[in-house]
Amino acid sequence: MMKKEILGILRDKKYSPNHIETDALIMRMTAAELKVLNFNVQLIYENNFVRSKKEFKHVFSMGRSESTLKILSLWQKSGFVVINSPEGVYNAYRKHMTKIMNKHKVTYPQSILIDNENFRTQCYEQLNSRKVWLKSDKHSLHREDVTPVFNKEECEVIIKEFARRNIKQVLLQEHKTGSEIKFYGVNNSDFFHWYYTNGVSPYGFSEQDLIHIAGKIAQLLKLDVYGGDAIITEKGEIYIIDFNDWPSFAPIKDLASKAIARLIADRINGEN
Repeated sequence: MMKKEILGILRDKKYSPNHIETDALIMRMTAAELKVLNFNVQLIYENNFVRSKKEFKHVFSMGRSESTLKILSLWQKSGFVVINSPEGVYNAYRKHMTKIMNKHKVTYPQSILIDNENFRTQCYEQLNSRKVWLKSDKHSLHREDVTPVFNKEECEVIIKEFARRNIKQVLLQEHKTGSEIKFYGVNNSDFFHWYYTNGVSPYGFSEQDLIHIAGKIAQLLKLDVYGGDAIITEKGEIYIIDFNDWPSFAPIKDLASKAIARLIADRINGEN
C-alpha cells in the first residue's frame, strides 16, 4: 500500500520570538512520529510554502501568516485535512479570542479591546485594577507586546508605542494576583500537562477544572493542538490569561509529539 503524503508547515521565525528552535523541534519530532506510523512527511517553512504550487490533502501546520492561513482555508474547504484549522488559528488572535471568551463567559480577566487611535483614559479606568496588562491584538512578536502598566498616563504612552509599531488594536486586561501556570493539551487524547512557571506555589486548585476549562476553550476556538497561561488565585480560582495555537511544548516534547501524531493519523484515517 502506498504511504499517504503529509505536509508539515513550520512557523515563520518572526512568529516564534525566543522559541525559534523549540517551535521547529516539536514539528520535526511530530514528523518523526508520523513516519513511524507509516506516513511520508515533508516539512517546509511557511514563507516557502506560500510560494509552492504543490497541493497536499493532509497538512499539519504551525503557520500564522495571513498568506498561509488563506491557502489553508481554501484547502480545508476542498475537504483537505488541516491541523490546526486555519479558523482556529484566526480565533486564537487575542482580538478574536477575547470576544469569544467574553461571549461564553469563560474564566477570563476583565478585558477590553480598543482601537489605538480611539484610546481614552476612561478605558483604563473601566478596569477595576491598578495594574493592567497591555497586549497586542494578535500574537506576540516581541517581549514588549505584553507590557504591564500602573496608571492611565503610562498606559497612554505605551499605547502610542504600540501604534508606532503598526499595532492598530490593543487589549487592556485586568491583572489577577496569584501563581502563574503554563499548560499544554492535544484534542481527542489523554495528553495534558501543566506546571508552575516559578516551580512551586502556595495555592492549590482542581486539575480537573483546569483540564475542563482548557478543553472548553479549545473547542470554542476550534483548536486541536493548544497551550496557554493561567493564574491560580489564593482561593484556587483559575483565570485563563492567554491561549495559543500550537505551542512549543518545551518541557514535554516526547509525549506531546506522540499524541499530536496520533491525532493527525486518526483524523486522516477518519477516526476522529
